Amino acid sequence: GSFLITVFREACLYEVAERVIPGLVVDVNTLHGLKIQAGIVYQVKKRKPWDEGYQKNILSAALAATAGMRLVVAVDEDVDIYNADEVLWAITSRVNPDLDIIRGPRGGRGTIMQPLERTGFGGGGFEGGIGLDATVPFELKDEFTRSHYPVERIDLQKWFSEKEIAAITDMQDEYAKVLARTGA
Repeated sequence: GSFLITVFREACLYEVAERVIPGLVVDVNTLHGLKIQAGIVYQVKKRKPWDEGYQKNILSAALAATAGMRLVVAVDEDVDIYNADEVLWAITSRVNPDLDIIRGPRGGRGTIMQPLERTGFGGGGFEGGIGLDATVPFELKDEFTRSHYPVERIDLQKWFSEKEIAAITDMQDEYAKVLARTGA
């Protein structure tokens, strides 16, 4: 199961982003593996060239706003923030290690949900988190266009029955379902 508080944390962290730069964040999600108050994913849409860089301000604000925040990721609107594989794809294909990794504040109080902080082996306090800017630089958007397979032009019912299609779909993992649905 998931923690009920997750929905409220997402709303609060969305509000943090809105206070930093209104309208930049499109959506917020806590991936299943981050539900112990350890992380958040922001989906942003840069509207103008001068929006570039604001995503890093939002990452920094989120790292500072929550005790024990370990990972904050910003991705573009073409990334499905409800799918961990999509987020990992954005991290591996869009993060520049020299420019896009932000270290969060250290030394404050963390959370007892983090074993390192609870045991004191990490120095007894919060050891900091990281922010990953997995967005495309605004000026280079055309260089980062995702490949697209024309899935909308394929009619599987020409070759398979609905029962066969359903059986194949049931065997697919979540990422394969995303690829089959979007073609990206």
